[in-house]
Amino acid sequence: MIGLLKRWTTSPSVERLAPAVPGPTPQAVAAATRARQAFEAAYKLACEVLAYVSPRLTVLRVALEATGRPGPARPMDEVKRTLHASGVAAGVAAPQMAFLPPLVKLFYADDTAVRRVHPALVQWQGVQATTAEAEVLRGALRSVEGDRGEALVQAFETGKYRAAIYPLTHLHLSFKGVPLVSELFPVPADVGAGK
Repeated sequence: MIGLLKRWTTSPSVERLAPAVPGPTPQAVAAATRARQAFEAAYKLACEVLAYVSPRLTVLRVALEATGRPGPARPMDEVKRTLHASGVAAGVAAPQMAFLPPLVKLFYADDTAVRRVHPALVQWQGVQATTAEAEVLRGALRSVEGDRGEALVQAFETGKYRAAIYPLTHLHLSFKGVPLVSELFPVPADVGAGK
């Protein structure tokens, strides 16, 4: 009997039937499409927000790092010697270089300004890092299809990404009343017009 079974399973004339693999359900396809669209929308939002806030937050970062705050303050003479070079190295635009010396004085004198700016800088750096990860993911998604692409998008946690971006869209509120800093983040025109 075993010989007959062996001949039957190895015979070239016997057509083997592969088990039917069910395809994705329409609901699964729709969910994957929505997840991909949400990821792309979050990435686009992050790019737009970062394009607006990065030059301004770079100025704040350079000034705050120059002072050494929120840790121990560095000597003012040392800061004055290195401030311009630090601004140039960070890519601070020429018109915004004028903000650096007054911001340094502000951060030396006003602990409240430091406490309001430092968390925004940390948030911004986190969004920059996550956006870099999103760029890598977008590249991978171009070459991956189906379930693998869906798994990559879901592993990314788009909701957390959007949540991290949101505070950067309201820095004008975070910095309201902080001298000089609020000038870098004016109220958006559409908010001021009541739209």
